[in-house]
Amino acid sequence: MSTAAQRFLEDAAVKSADLVHREIIRRGMESYDAAHLRGRSRIADWEAARQRCQEIKREAIHHLDRYLLQFEEQVIAHGGHVFWAADAQEACDYVRNLAVSRGVRTVVKSKSMVTEEIHLAPALEKAGITVWETDLGEYIVQLRNEPPYHIVTPAMHLKPAADF
Repeated sequence: MSTAAQRFLEDAAVKSADLVHREIIRRGMESYDAAHLRGRSRIADWEAARQRCQEIKREAIHHLDRYLLQFEEQVIAHGGHVFWAADAQEACDYVRNLAVSRGVRTVVKSKSMVTEEIHLAPALEKAGITVWETDLGEYIVQLRNEPPYHIVTPAMHLKPAADF
């Protein structure tokens, strides 16, 4: 087992034994589930909508090559530019070099798992560029110098101020 995998297992064992943490997550999940049910109740035929979404997703994944080229065509047709990066490092280098060449000092970024996965913010910060998150949860964990805890609710591991 790799060192990273071992460290993950050790951290997971500690975190899962933390009863306060577990209570915070349980409350967050209950709140999320309630909001999900409220939203779901606004859709007349939930199962049909769910099935249609599943079909669209399957179509997009199975024909991603075609859709990406179609996307590129539309971006170019509307005056944009597309850069195809071979990996995370190439993507970060491209964005960083573009920002530096244009004298960018601050980047305001929206919630994006892609930028989290490629570690874009640290790459820009290394070049002296300040990065600010616009999503409240992402902003909170940014101020705490933490990675997002969850893809949808990045600060769900934190107690609301009203609980203090």
